[in-house]
Amino acid sequence: MKRTFAIALGAVTVAVAIPLLMSLYESSRFSWPRETFDPNRWRQTPSEERYRQVNDLLSKHKLVGRTVGDVELLLGKPDNRAADGRYVSYVLKSGEKDRFTFNFLYLLRIWVDTRGTVSAVNVTSD
Repeated sequence: MKRTFAIALGAVTVAVAIPLLMSLYESSRFSWPRETFDPNRWRQTPSEERYRQVNDLLSKHKLVGRTVGDVELLLGKPDNRAADGRYVSYVLKSGEKDRFTFNFLYLLRIWVDTRGTVSAVNVTSD
């Protein structure tokens, strides 16, 4: 009886763990293709496809310390601007076509201090 329970518990654990791990990997930046960032191509790419360039952008272009105006010259007009001016966001990817993801929308969020200088940058999902 204990052995049967242990086997059943193990099977259920594997059945839950595998999709969860696949979801975590697929939704992480590690699984995203890495294309070279190009400002012109970034602006012309549909917003839900920008994720292909974001890893290269973040590794080669220091955004922290720049003005939000400099960032807009590089990336174009943001898709969203916080009403209080604390951040701007660029859509990177829509998760609706991913098989295992729990997240629907991926954003590049650029935090701005009171002087209009970028204080932090992160990729977030919603």
